[in-house]
Amino acid sequence: MYKGIVILVVTLFAFATIGCSDPPRPPASDIPILLIDYETTLDNHTALYIHGRDKTRYDSITLTINEMVLSKNNSFSLEYHTDLEQFDLEIEIWLGNNFYHHNASYKLTLIDNYVYEVTYPDESITNIRYTDLPFSTRLAREVMEKDG
Repeated sequence: MYKGIVILVVTLFAFATIGCSDPPRPPASDIPILLIDYETTLDNHTALYIHGRDKTRYDSITLTINEMVLSKNNSFSLEYHTDLEQFDLEIEIWLGNNFYHHNASYKLTLIDNYVYEVTYPDESITNIRYTDLPFSTRLAREVMEKDG
């Protein structure tokens, strides 16, 4: 009888907890994404969206455009709009001990179906066409020690 009660309690507990745990997160779901779009309704208007692929709350998101710095802590995303035709963009994101980074120069071209010419620190260049918009890129993870 005791054995039957134990089996019944274990079975009831198993059924009661089904669906209560979070589903496994997809691989790389914490890696932040930069999404860039050109808004044709406004002259020279670039929209920048920084977010995760899944429901990820980042410890800090810092966007530096030219020398202006925007920062959010404990946030899911950061959005910024600019009318600059050329800008240097740097993004730094912390999630726990993981550091993500993006650094590039963007130049609005609007020539031959191209919208942006992106130059990276290694001097490689990517051209973004209208048909590629919105353009997205994942931020690179770097090994770094978090201060404090």
